[in-house]
Amino acid sequence: MGASEALADHLARHPRDWRALATYESADLHPGVADFERGLADATDPVSLRVAYRRCLLAIAARDVCGTTDVAEAAAELADLATATLRAALAMACAAAPGDAAQCRLAVIAMGKCGGHELNYVSDVDVIFVAEPAEGGASAAGADEGKALRAATRLASHMMRICSETNVEGTIWPVDANLRPEGRNGPLVRTLSSHLAYYQRWAKTWEFQALLKARPVAGDLALGEEYVATLAPLVWHAAERENFVADVQKMRRRVVENIPAGEVERELKLGPGGLRDVEFAVQMLQLVHGRSDASIRSGSTLAALDALGAGGYVGRVDAAQLDDAYRFLRSLEHRIQLYKLRRTHLVPEDDADLRRIGRSLGMRTEPITELHRAWKRHTSVVRRLHEKLFYRPLLDAVAQLAPGEARLSTEAARERLVALGYADPSGALRHLEALASGVSRKAAIQRTLLPRPPRLVRGLRRPRRRPAQLPSGLRRARQDPLVAPAAAARRGGRGREPRPRPLRRPPRPRPPPARPRGGRPPRRRTRSRAARRATWSRRSWRRCAAPTAPSRP
Repeated sequence: MGASEALADHLARHPRDWRALATYESADLHPGVADFERGLADATDPVSLRVAYRRCLLAIAARDVCGTTDVAEAAAELADLATATLRAALAMACAAAPGDAAQCRLAVIAMGKCGGHELNYVSDVDVIFVAEPAEGGASAAGADEGKALRAATRLASHMMRICSETNVEGTIWPVDANLRPEGRNGPLVRTLSSHLAYYQRWAKTWEFQALLKARPVAGDLALGEEYVATLAPLVWHAAERENFVADVQKMRRRVVENIPAGEVERELKLGPGGLRDVEFAVQMLQLVHGRSDASIRSGSTLAALDALGAGGYVGRVDAAQLDDAYRFLRSLEHRIQLYKLRRTHLVPEDDADLRRIGRSLGMRTEPITELHRAWKRHTSVVRRLHEKLFYRPLLDAVAQLAPGEARLSTEAARERLVALGYADPSGALRHLEALASGVSRKAAIQRTLLPRPPRLVRGLRRPRRRPAQLPSGLRRARQDPLVAPAAAARRGGRGREPRPRPLRRPPRPRPPPARPRGGRPPRRRTRSRAARRATWSRRSWRRCAAPTAPSRP
Protein backbone atom coordinates (compact mmCIF):
# COMPACT_ATOMS: atom_id res chain seq x y z
CA MET A 1 0.00 0.00 0.00
CA GLY A 2 2.98 2.28 0.37
CA ALA A 3 3.36 2.33 -3.42
CA SER A 4 -0.18 3.68 -4.05
CA GLU A 5 -2.05 6.02 -1.77
CA ALA A 6 -5.03 6.06 -4.16
CA LEU A 7 -5.48 2.27 -4.07
CA ALA A 8 -5.15 2.32 -0.26
CA ASP A 9 -8.00 4.82 -0.13
CA HIS A 10 -10.03 2.52 -2.40
CA LEU A 11 -9.53 -0.38 0.03
CA ALA A 12 -10.58 1.84 2.91
CA ARG A 13 -13.88 2.58 1.09
CA HIS A 14 -14.35 -1.00 -0.14
CA PRO A 15 -12.65 -3.30 2.40
CA ARG A 16 -13.99 -6.47 0.78
CA ASP A 17 -11.86 -5.86 -2.30
CA TRP A 18 -8.81 -7.11 -0.38
CA ARG A 19 -9.68 -10.54 -1.76
CA ALA A 20 -8.32 -9.40 -5.11
CA LEU A 21 -4.88 -9.36 -3.49
CA ALA A 22 -5.22 -12.86 -2.07
CA THR A 23 -5.73 -14.72 -5.36
CA TYR A 24 -2.26 -15.62 -6.48
CA GLU A 25 -2.87 -18.82 -8.39
CA SER A 26 -0.81 -19.56 -11.48
CA ALA A 27 -3.85 -18.87 -13.67
CA ASP A 28 -4.13 -15.37 -12.19
CA LEU A 29 -0.60 -14.26 -13.07
CA HIS A 30 -1.31 -13.20 -16.66
CA PRO A 31 -5.02 -12.36 -17.07
CA GLY A 32 -6.40 -11.46 -20.48
CA VAL A 33 -9.35 -9.51 -21.84
CA ALA A 34 -11.81 -12.34 -21.06
CA ASP A 35 -10.67 -12.44 -17.41
CA PHE A 36 -11.13 -8.71 -17.02
CA GLU A 37 -14.55 -8.86 -18.70
CA ARG A 38 -15.62 -11.36 -16.05
CA GLY A 39 -14.29 -9.01 -13.38
CA LEU A 40 -16.40 -6.16 -14.77
CA ALA A 41 -19.50 -8.24 -15.49
CA ASP A 42 -21.33 -7.11 -12.33
CA ALA A 43 -21.05 -3.41 -13.25
CA THR A 44 -24.41 -1.97 -14.30
CA ASP A 45 -23.77 1.80 -14.07
CA PRO A 46 -20.79 4.19 -14.19
CA VAL A 47 -20.28 4.10 -10.41
CA SER A 48 -20.13 0.31 -10.13
CA LEU A 49 -17.92 0.23 -13.25
CA ARG A 50 -15.35 2.40 -11.47
CA VAL A 51 -15.40 0.20 -8.38
CA ALA A 52 -14.89 -2.94 -10.47
CA TYR A 53 -12.15 -1.25 -12.50
CA ARG A 54 -10.19 -0.32 -9.34
CA ARG A 55 -10.61 -3.88 -8.04
CA CYS A 56 -8.97 -5.25 -11.18
CA LEU A 57 -6.34 -2.53 -11.00
CA LEU A 58 -5.42 -3.66 -7.50
CA ALA A 59 -4.32 -7.07 -8.73
CA ILE A 60 -2.30 -5.60 -11.63
CA ALA A 61 -0.50 -3.15 -9.33
CA ALA A 62 0.24 -5.86 -6.75
CA ARG A 63 1.90 -8.10 -9.34
CA ASP A 64 3.80 -5.13 -10.77
CA VAL A 65 5.15 -3.81 -7.47
CA CYS A 66 6.07 -7.27 -6.18
CA GLY A 67 7.97 -8.09 -9.36
CA THR A 68 5.73 -10.97 -10.40
CA THR A 69 5.27 -9.31 -13.81
CA ASP A 70 7.70 -7.05 -15.63
CA VAL A 71 6.87 -3.62 -16.99
CA ALA A 72 5.91 -4.89 -20.46
CA GLU A 73 3.47 -7.46 -19.04
CA ALA A 74 1.96 -4.90 -16.66
CA ALA A 75 1.45 -2.44 -19.53
CA ALA A 76 -0.19 -5.17 -21.64
CA GLU A 77 -2.53 -6.06 -18.75
CA LEU A 78 -3.49 -2.41 -18.34
CA ALA A 79 -4.32 -2.26 -22.07
CA ASP A 80 -6.43 -5.41 -21.78
CA LEU A 81 -8.26 -3.95 -18.78
CA ALA A 82 -8.93 -0.79 -20.81
CA THR A 83 -10.29 -2.95 -23.64
CA ALA A 84 -12.68 -4.71 -21.26
CA THR A 85 -13.73 -1.35 -19.77
CA LEU A 86 -14.49 0.16 -23.20
CA ARG A 87 -16.61 -2.86 -24.04
CA ALA A 88 -18.52 -2.59 -20.76
CA ALA A 89 -19.09 1.15 -21.28
CA LEU A 90 -20.29 0.62 -24.86
CA ALA A 91 -22.66 -2.10 -23.65
CA MET A 92 -24.12 0.34 -21.11
CA ALA A 93 -24.57 2.97 -23.82
CA CYS A 94 -26.30 0.47 -26.13
CA ALA A 95 -28.55 -0.70 -23.30
CA ALA A 96 -29.57 2.90 -22.65
CA ALA A 97 -30.42 3.49 -26.35
CA PRO A 98 -31.40 0.19 -28.00
CA GLY A 99 -32.92 2.00 -30.96
CA ASP A 100 -29.61 3.63 -31.83
CA ALA A 101 -27.78 0.35 -31.41
CA ALA A 102 -30.13 -1.35 -33.88
CA GLN A 103 -29.51 1.25 -36.61
CA CYS A 104 -25.73 1.04 -36.91
CA ARG A 105 -22.61 -1.07 -36.69
CA LEU A 106 -20.12 0.81 -34.51
CA ALA A 107 -16.45 -0.20 -34.10
CA VAL A 108 -14.05 1.32 -31.57
CA ILE A 109 -10.41 1.45 -32.74
CA ALA A 110 -7.81 1.86 -30.00
CA MET A 111 -4.85 4.07 -30.86
CA GLY A 112 -1.69 5.13 -29.07
CA LYS A 113 -0.50 3.16 -26.07
CA CYS A 114 -3.78 1.31 -25.66
CA GLY A 115 -3.63 0.11 -29.26
CA GLY A 116 0.01 -0.89 -28.83
CA HIS A 117 -0.60 -2.94 -25.67
CA GLU A 118 1.61 -0.61 -23.59
CA LEU A 119 -0.77 1.51 -21.53
CA ASN A 120 0.13 3.48 -18.40
CA TYR A 121 -1.71 3.38 -15.09
CA VAL A 122 -3.24 6.79 -15.82
CA SER A 123 -3.36 7.89 -19.43
CA ASP A 124 -5.72 9.15 -22.08
CA VAL A 125 -7.19 6.27 -24.05
CA ASP A 126 -7.04 7.34 -27.70
CA VAL A 127 -9.78 5.96 -29.93
CA ILE A 128 -11.24 6.35 -33.41
CA PHE A 129 -14.84 5.49 -34.27
CA VAL A 130 -15.99 3.94 -37.54
CA ALA A 131 -19.62 3.07 -38.29
CA GLU A 132 -21.77 1.62 -41.04
CA PRO A 133 -25.54 1.17 -41.36
CA ALA A 134 -26.86 -2.03 -39.83
CA GLU A 135 -27.10 -4.95 -42.26
CA GLY A 136 -30.53 -4.90 -43.84
CA GLY A 137 -31.35 -1.68 -42.06
CA ALA A 138 -32.00 0.39 -45.16
CA SER A 139 -34.65 -1.99 -46.47
CA ALA A 140 -36.17 -3.04 -43.16
CA ALA A 141 -36.20 0.11 -41.06
CA GLY A 142 -35.42 2.75 -43.66
CA ALA A 143 -32.21 3.77 -41.92
CA ASP A 144 -29.87 5.47 -44.34
CA GLU A 145 -26.23 6.27 -43.83
CA GLY A 146 -26.92 9.67 -42.25
CA LYS A 147 -29.25 8.24 -39.62
CA ALA A 148 -26.79 5.45 -38.87
CA LEU A 149 -23.98 7.96 -38.34
CA ARG A 150 -26.12 10.10 -36.03
CA ALA A 151 -27.07 7.05 -33.99
CA ALA A 152 -23.45 5.91 -33.82
CA THR A 153 -22.36 9.40 -32.74
CA ARG A 154 -24.82 9.35 -29.83
CA LEU A 155 -23.57 5.92 -28.73
CA ALA A 156 -19.91 6.94 -29.00
CA SER A 157 -20.48 10.16 -27.04
CA HIS A 158 -22.32 8.29 -24.27
CA MET A 159 -19.56 5.71 -24.05
CA MET A 160 -16.94 8.45 -23.70
CA ARG A 161 -18.90 10.14 -20.90
CA ILE A 162 -19.26 6.88 -18.98
CA CYS A 163 -15.48 6.50 -18.83
CA SER A 164 -14.42 10.13 -18.53
CA GLU A 165 -16.92 11.82 -16.20
CA THR A 166 -16.17 12.20 -12.48
CA ASN A 167 -18.62 10.85 -9.88
CA VAL A 168 -18.42 9.77 -6.24
CA GLU A 169 -15.86 7.10 -7.19
CA GLY A 170 -13.76 9.49 -9.26
CA THR A 171 -13.02 8.84 -12.90
CA ILE A 172 -11.42 6.02 -14.87
CA TRP A 173 -9.49 7.86 -17.60
CA PRO A 174 -10.36 10.36 -20.35
CA VAL A 175 -11.32 8.89 -23.72
CA ASP A 176 -9.67 11.03 -26.39
CA ALA A 177 -10.94 10.92 -29.98
CA ASN A 178 -8.77 13.78 -31.32
CA LEU A 179 -6.66 11.46 -33.47
CA ARG A 180 -9.61 11.07 -35.84
CA PRO A 181 -9.53 12.70 -39.28
CA GLU A 182 -9.62 16.50 -39.01
CA GLY A 183 -9.19 16.24 -35.23
CA ARG A 184 -11.64 18.18 -33.10
CA ASN A 185 -13.02 19.95 -36.17
CA GLY A 186 -14.11 16.71 -37.84
CA PRO A 187 -17.11 14.49 -37.15
CA LEU A 188 -16.77 12.09 -34.23
CA VAL A 189 -17.86 9.08 -36.31
CA ARG A 190 -17.21 8.38 -39.99
CA THR A 191 -17.92 5.55 -42.37
CA LEU A 192 -15.11 3.36 -43.62
CA SER A 193 -15.21 4.95 -47.08
CA SER A 194 -14.99 8.42 -45.53
CA HIS A 195 -11.93 7.40 -43.51
CA LEU A 196 -10.29 5.95 -46.62
CA ALA A 197 -10.96 9.07 -48.70
CA TYR A 198 -9.46 11.31 -46.03
CA TYR A 199 -6.26 9.29 -45.63
CA GLN A 200 -5.82 9.06 -49.40
CA ARG A 201 -6.17 12.80 -50.01
CA TRP A 202 -5.56 14.97 -46.97
CA ALA A 203 -3.87 13.02 -44.18
CA LYS A 204 -0.59 14.35 -42.83
CA THR A 205 2.53 12.33 -42.10
CA TRP A 206 1.95 12.10 -38.34
CA GLU A 207 -1.51 10.62 -38.91
CA PHE A 208 -0.02 7.60 -40.68
CA GLN A 209 2.49 7.28 -37.87
CA ALA A 210 -0.40 7.17 -35.38
CA LEU A 211 -2.09 4.39 -37.37
CA LEU A 212 0.86 2.08 -36.60
CA LYS A 213 -0.86 1.20 -33.32
CA ALA A 214 -4.47 0.96 -34.56
CA ARG A 215 -6.28 -2.04 -33.08
CA PRO A 216 -10.03 -2.84 -32.92
CA VAL A 217 -11.09 -3.29 -29.30
CA ALA A 218 -14.86 -2.89 -28.92
CA GLY A 219 -18.14 -2.88 -30.82
CA ASP A 220 -18.30 -4.57 -34.22
CA LEU A 221 -14.88 -6.25 -34.34
CA ALA A 222 -15.38 -7.43 -37.93
CA LEU A 223 -15.84 -3.83 -39.04
CA GLY A 224 -12.80 -2.86 -36.98
CA GLU A 225 -10.64 -5.51 -38.63
CA GLU A 226 -11.83 -4.32 -42.04
CA TYR A 227 -10.84 -0.77 -41.10
CA VAL A 228 -7.30 -1.82 -40.14
CA ALA A 229 -6.89 -3.99 -43.25
CA THR A 230 -8.13 -1.21 -45.54
CA LEU A 231 -5.77 1.45 -44.19
CA ALA A 232 -2.70 -0.78 -43.70
CA PRO A 233 -1.39 -0.38 -47.30
CA LEU A 234 -1.52 3.41 -46.89
CA VAL A 235 0.44 3.20 -43.64
CA TRP A 236 3.27 1.15 -45.12
CA HIS A 237 3.58 3.40 -48.15
CA ALA A 238 3.61 6.63 -46.14
CA ALA A 239 7.42 6.73 -46.29
CA GLU A 240 7.19 7.39 -50.03
CA ARG A 241 5.61 10.77 -49.39
CA GLU A 242 7.71 13.81 -50.21
CA ASN A 243 9.80 15.02 -47.25
CA PHE A 244 8.50 12.18 -45.09
CA VAL A 245 11.64 11.77 -42.96
CA ALA A 246 12.14 15.52 -42.62
CA ASP A 247 8.50 15.98 -41.54
CA VAL A 248 8.78 13.37 -38.77
CA GLN A 249 12.05 14.87 -37.56
CA LYS A 250 10.54 18.34 -37.56
CA MET A 251 7.51 17.14 -35.59
CA ARG A 252 9.78 15.63 -32.91
CA ARG A 253 11.71 18.89 -32.57
CA ARG A 254 8.44 20.80 -32.29
CA VAL A 255 7.30 18.59 -29.41
CA VAL A 256 10.50 19.35 -27.48
CA GLU A 257 10.22 23.08 -28.17
CA ASN A 258 6.68 23.20 -26.72
CA ILE A 259 7.77 21.86 -23.31
CA PRO A 260 7.91 24.63 -20.66
CA ALA A 261 11.51 25.61 -19.91
CA GLY A 262 11.17 24.76 -16.22
CA GLU A 263 9.99 21.21 -16.94
CA VAL A 264 12.36 20.08 -19.70
CA GLU A 265 14.87 18.46 -17.33
CA ARG A 266 12.14 16.60 -15.41
CA GLU A 267 9.97 15.60 -18.36
CA LEU A 268 10.09 11.81 -18.51
CA LYS A 269 8.00 11.32 -21.64
CA LEU A 270 8.46 14.23 -24.02
CA GLY A 271 11.84 15.61 -22.99
CA PRO A 272 15.18 14.87 -24.69
CA GLY A 273 16.25 11.33 -23.88
CA GLY A 274 12.72 10.41 -22.81
CA LEU A 275 10.22 7.76 -23.81
CA ARG A 276 9.10 9.63 -26.91
CA ASP A 277 12.64 9.59 -28.33
CA VAL A 278 12.65 5.78 -28.28
CA GLU A 279 9.16 5.58 -29.76
CA PHE A 280 9.88 8.06 -32.56
CA ALA A 281 13.10 6.32 -33.55
CA VAL A 282 11.43 2.90 -33.62
CA GLN A 283 8.41 4.13 -35.56
CA MET A 284 10.58 5.92 -38.10
CA LEU A 285 12.55 2.73 -38.79
CA GLN A 286 9.33 0.74 -39.00
CA LEU A 287 7.76 3.05 -41.57
CA VAL A 288 10.89 3.20 -43.73
CA HIS A 289 11.83 -0.49 -43.69
CA GLY A 290 8.41 -2.02 -42.99
CA ARG A 291 7.36 -1.58 -46.61
CA SER A 292 9.39 -4.64 -47.61
CA ASP A 293 9.77 -6.44 -44.26
CA ALA A 294 6.54 -7.49 -42.55
CA SER A 295 8.38 -8.89 -39.52
CA ILE A 296 8.89 -5.41 -38.04
CA ARG A 297 5.23 -4.37 -38.30
CA SER A 298 4.25 -4.37 -34.64
CA GLY A 299 2.26 -1.91 -32.56
CA SER A 300 4.33 -2.56 -29.43
CA THR A 301 7.50 -0.50 -29.09
CA LEU A 302 9.50 -3.24 -27.35
CA ALA A 303 8.35 -5.94 -29.79
CA ALA A 304 9.18 -3.71 -32.76
CA LEU A 305 12.58 -2.86 -31.30
CA ASP A 306 13.34 -6.55 -30.84
CA ALA A 307 12.33 -7.25 -34.46
CA LEU A 308 14.46 -4.36 -35.72
CA GLY A 309 17.46 -5.74 -33.86
CA ALA A 310 16.86 -9.26 -35.13
CA GLY A 311 16.49 -7.99 -38.69
CA GLY A 312 19.74 -6.05 -38.60
CA TYR A 313 18.18 -2.59 -38.88
CA VAL A 314 19.55 -1.72 -35.43
CA GLY A 315 22.77 -3.06 -33.96
CA ARG A 316 22.50 -5.72 -31.27
CA VAL A 317 24.18 -3.56 -28.63
CA ASP A 318 22.09 -0.50 -29.53
CA ALA A 319 18.85 -2.51 -29.44
CA ALA A 320 19.72 -4.00 -26.04
CA GLN A 321 20.59 -0.58 -24.60
CA LEU A 322 17.39 0.98 -25.92
CA ASP A 323 15.33 -1.91 -24.56
CA ASP A 324 16.91 -1.60 -21.12
CA ALA A 325 16.49 2.18 -21.04
CA TYR A 326 12.88 2.06 -22.24
CA ARG A 327 11.95 -0.51 -19.60
CA PHE A 328 13.53 1.56 -16.84
CA LEU A 329 11.84 4.79 -17.95
CA ARG A 330 8.45 3.07 -18.22
CA SER A 331 8.89 1.54 -14.76
CA LEU A 332 9.74 4.97 -13.36
CA GLU A 333 6.68 6.44 -15.09
CA HIS A 334 4.46 3.69 -13.64
CA ARG A 335 5.68 4.30 -10.07
CA ILE A 336 5.13 8.07 -10.38
CA GLN A 337 1.55 7.66 -11.63
CA LEU A 338 0.59 4.77 -9.37
CA TYR A 339 0.97 6.69 -6.11
CA LYS A 340 -2.02 9.00 -6.57
CA LEU A 341 -3.34 7.66 -9.90
CA ARG A 342 -2.76 11.00 -11.58
CA ARG A 343 -1.67 11.59 -15.14
CA THR A 344 1.82 13.07 -14.93
CA HIS A 345 5.18 12.53 -16.58
CA LEU A 346 7.31 14.80 -14.40
CA VAL A 347 9.89 13.35 -12.05
CA PRO A 348 9.11 14.78 -8.56
CA GLU A 349 11.56 17.08 -6.79
CA ASP A 350 10.62 16.22 -3.20
CA ASP A 351 13.10 13.90 -1.48
CA ALA A 352 10.34 11.87 0.17
CA ASP A 353 8.75 11.09 -3.20
CA LEU A 354 12.11 10.25 -4.77
CA ARG A 355 12.99 7.96 -1.84
CA ARG A 356 9.67 6.15 -2.13
CA ILE A 357 10.03 5.69 -5.90
CA GLY A 358 13.63 4.52 -5.59
CA ARG A 359 12.76 1.92 -2.97
CA SER A 360 9.83 0.66 -5.04
CA LEU A 361 12.32 0.07 -7.88
CA GLY A 362 14.59 -2.01 -5.65
CA MET A 363 17.09 0.69 -4.64
CA ARG A 364 17.66 0.22 -0.92
CA THR A 365 21.01 1.72 0.11
CA GLU A 366 20.87 5.27 -1.27
CA PRO A 367 17.55 5.37 -3.13
CA ILE A 368 17.67 9.07 -4.12
CA THR A 369 21.25 9.00 -5.35
CA GLU A 370 20.85 5.68 -7.12
CA LEU A 371 17.61 6.79 -8.76
CA HIS A 372 19.14 10.01 -10.11
CA ARG A 373 22.22 8.17 -11.34
CA ALA A 374 20.20 5.47 -13.14
CA TRP A 375 17.77 7.99 -14.60
CA LYS A 376 20.50 10.23 -16.02
CA ARG A 377 22.44 7.24 -17.37
CA HIS A 378 19.46 5.84 -19.26
CA THR A 379 18.44 9.30 -20.48
CA SER A 380 21.88 9.95 -21.94
CA VAL A 381 21.87 6.54 -23.66
CA VAL A 382 18.45 7.20 -25.21
CA ARG A 383 19.44 10.67 -26.36
CA ARG A 384 22.65 9.42 -27.99
CA LEU A 385 21.02 6.49 -29.76
CA HIS A 386 18.01 8.57 -30.80
CA GLU A 387 20.24 11.09 -32.57
CA LYS A 388 22.20 8.25 -34.13
CA LEU A 389 19.16 6.39 -35.49
CA PHE A 390 16.62 9.15 -35.97
CA TYR A 391 18.89 11.46 -37.97
CA ARG A 392 20.68 8.76 -39.95
CA PRO A 393 21.14 9.93 -43.58
CA LEU A 394 20.42 6.43 -44.88
CA LEU A 395 16.79 6.72 -43.76
CA ASP A 396 16.02 9.53 -46.17
CA ALA A 397 17.80 7.71 -49.02
CA VAL A 398 15.90 4.46 -48.43
CA ALA A 399 12.58 6.28 -47.99
CA GLN A 400 12.97 7.85 -51.45
CA LEU A 401 13.24 4.45 -53.14
CA ALA A 402 10.19 3.14 -54.93
CA PRO A 403 8.81 -0.17 -53.58
CA GLY A 404 10.22 -2.10 -56.54
CA GLU A 405 13.68 -0.61 -56.09
CA ALA A 406 14.16 -1.82 -52.55
CA ARG A 407 14.54 -5.44 -53.77
CA LEU A 408 15.79 -6.52 -57.20
CA SER A 409 15.13 -9.81 -58.93
CA THR A 410 18.08 -11.85 -60.22
CA GLU A 411 17.60 -10.74 -63.81
CA ALA A 412 17.10 -7.12 -62.82
CA ALA A 413 20.26 -7.20 -60.70
CA ARG A 414 22.28 -8.71 -63.57
CA GLU A 415 20.97 -6.10 -65.98
CA ARG A 416 21.85 -3.36 -63.50
CA LEU A 417 25.41 -4.68 -63.21
CA VAL A 418 25.77 -4.86 -67.00
CA ALA A 419 24.53 -1.29 -67.31
CA LEU A 420 27.12 -0.19 -64.75
CA GLY A 421 29.87 -1.57 -66.99
CA TYR A 422 31.12 -4.63 -65.09
CA ALA A 423 33.00 -7.12 -67.22
CA ASP A 424 31.79 -10.16 -65.27
CA PRO A 425 28.26 -9.42 -64.02
CA SER A 426 27.53 -13.09 -63.32
CA GLY A 427 30.56 -13.39 -61.06
CA ALA A 428 29.67 -10.16 -59.28
CA LEU A 429 26.12 -11.41 -58.79
CA ARG A 430 27.40 -14.64 -57.25
CA HIS A 431 29.31 -12.59 -54.67
CA LEU A 432 26.16 -10.65 -53.88
CA GLU A 433 24.06 -13.79 -53.51
CA ALA A 434 26.66 -15.43 -51.29
CA LEU A 435 26.59 -12.46 -48.93
CA ALA A 436 22.82 -11.93 -48.84
CA SER A 437 21.57 -15.54 -48.86
CA GLY A 438 20.26 -17.26 -45.75
CA VAL A 439 17.88 -16.41 -42.91
CA SER A 440 20.43 -15.39 -40.29
CA ARG A 441 20.74 -11.91 -38.87
CA LYS A 442 24.02 -11.50 -40.74
CA ALA A 443 22.30 -12.20 -44.05
CA ALA A 444 19.55 -9.73 -43.18
CA ILE A 445 22.17 -7.02 -42.56
CA GLN A 446 23.83 -7.81 -45.88
CA ARG A 447 20.50 -7.62 -47.72
CA THR A 448 19.88 -4.20 -46.19
CA LEU A 449 23.28 -2.88 -47.24
CA LEU A 450 23.61 -4.53 -50.65
CA PRO A 451 23.77 -4.31 -53.63
CA ARG A 452 27.23 -2.77 -53.61
CA PRO A 453 29.84 -2.54 -56.37
CA PRO A 454 31.06 -6.11 -56.95
CA ARG A 455 34.74 -5.23 -56.42
CA LEU A 456 33.85 -3.89 -53.00
CA VAL A 457 31.66 -6.94 -52.26
CA ARG A 458 34.51 -9.34 -53.03
CA GLY A 459 36.59 -7.45 -50.51
CA LEU A 460 33.85 -7.75 -47.90
CA ARG A 461 33.99 -11.52 -48.31
CA ARG A 462 37.68 -11.36 -47.31
CA PRO A 463 37.43 -9.17 -44.21
CA ARG A 464 40.84 -10.07 -42.75
CA ARG A 465 42.83 -8.09 -45.31
CA ARG A 466 44.67 -5.11 -43.95
CA PRO A 467 43.26 -1.67 -44.74
CA ALA A 468 46.34 -0.74 -46.77
CA GLN A 469 45.72 -3.73 -49.05
CA LEU A 470 42.06 -2.87 -49.71
CA PRO A 471 40.62 -0.84 -52.57
CA SER A 472 39.75 2.73 -51.65
CA GLY A 473 36.00 2.08 -51.90
CA LEU A 474 36.26 -0.88 -49.52
CA ARG A 475 38.30 1.13 -47.04
CA ARG A 476 35.52 3.70 -46.96
CA ALA A 477 32.95 0.95 -46.48
CA ARG A 478 34.94 -0.53 -43.61
CA GLN A 479 35.09 2.83 -41.90
CA ASP A 480 31.48 3.72 -42.70
CA PRO A 481 29.44 3.13 -39.50
CA LEU A 482 26.59 1.75 -41.63
CA VAL A 483 28.71 -0.88 -43.39
CA ALA A 484 31.25 -1.84 -40.76
CA PRO A 485 28.73 -3.93 -38.71
CA ALA A 486 28.26 -6.19 -41.72
CA ALA A 487 31.97 -6.90 -41.93
CA ALA A 488 32.12 -7.39 -38.17
CA ALA A 489 29.20 -9.81 -38.31
CA ARG A 490 31.09 -11.74 -41.02
CA ARG A 491 34.00 -12.15 -38.61
CA GLY A 492 31.65 -13.30 -35.83
CA GLY A 493 31.99 -10.11 -33.80
CA ARG A 494 29.34 -8.12 -32.06
CA GLY A 495 28.84 -5.78 -34.93
CA ARG A 496 29.61 -2.63 -32.98
CA GLU A 497 30.12 0.44 -35.04
CA PRO A 498 33.78 1.57 -34.85
CA ARG A 499 34.88 5.13 -34.51
CA PRO A 500 35.43 6.55 -38.01
CA ARG A 501 39.08 6.93 -38.94
CA PRO A 502 40.52 9.54 -41.28
CA LEU A 503 40.76 8.32 -44.84
CA ARG A 504 44.41 8.59 -45.87
CA ARG A 505 45.82 7.42 -49.10
CA PRO A 506 48.62 4.89 -48.47
CA PRO A 507 52.07 6.15 -49.53
CA ARG A 508 53.17 4.99 -52.93
CA PRO A 509 56.06 2.52 -52.55
CA ARG A 510 59.35 3.84 -53.88
CA PRO A 511 61.76 1.64 -55.85
CA PRO A 512 64.81 0.52 -53.87
CA PRO A 513 67.90 2.66 -54.53
CA ALA A 514 70.51 1.27 -56.88
CA ARG A 515 73.35 -0.38 -55.01
CA PRO A 516 76.77 0.75 -56.33
CA ARG A 517 79.44 -1.79 -57.00
CA GLY A 518 81.76 -2.45 -54.09
CA GLY A 519 80.05 0.01 -51.77
CA ARG A 520 76.98 0.51 -49.71
CA PRO A 521 73.82 2.18 -51.01
CA PRO A 522 73.68 5.97 -50.94
CA ARG A 523 71.88 7.51 -48.01
CA ARG A 524 68.65 9.34 -48.54
CA ARG A 525 69.01 13.09 -48.30
CA THR A 526 67.00 14.12 -45.30
CA ARG A 527 69.23 16.90 -43.91
CA SER A 528 71.15 19.85 -45.24
CA ARG A 529 74.61 19.43 -46.79
CA ALA A 530 76.30 21.32 -43.91
CA ALA A 531 74.70 19.01 -41.34
CA ARG A 532 75.87 15.94 -43.23
CA ARG A 533 79.47 17.30 -43.41
CA ALA A 534 79.47 17.94 -39.67
CA THR A 535 78.29 14.39 -38.99
CA TRP A 536 81.02 12.85 -41.17
CA SER A 537 83.65 15.04 -39.48
CA ARG A 538 82.60 13.84 -36.03
CA ARG A 539 82.68 10.22 -37.11
CA SER A 540 86.18 10.61 -38.65
CA TRP A 541 87.52 12.25 -35.50
CA ARG A 542 86.14 9.40 -33.33
CA ARG A 543 87.86 6.80 -35.52
CA CYS A 544 91.17 8.61 -35.24
CA ALA A 545 90.92 9.16 -31.49
CA ALA A 546 89.87 5.60 -30.68
CA PRO A 547 92.70 3.46 -29.17
CA THR A 548 93.95 0.71 -31.38
CA ALA A 549 93.50 -2.87 -30.22
CA PRO A 550 96.70 -4.67 -29.16
CA SER A 551 98.04 -7.11 -31.70
CA ARG A 552 97.94 -10.79 -30.90
CA PRO A 553 101.31 -12.44 -30.08
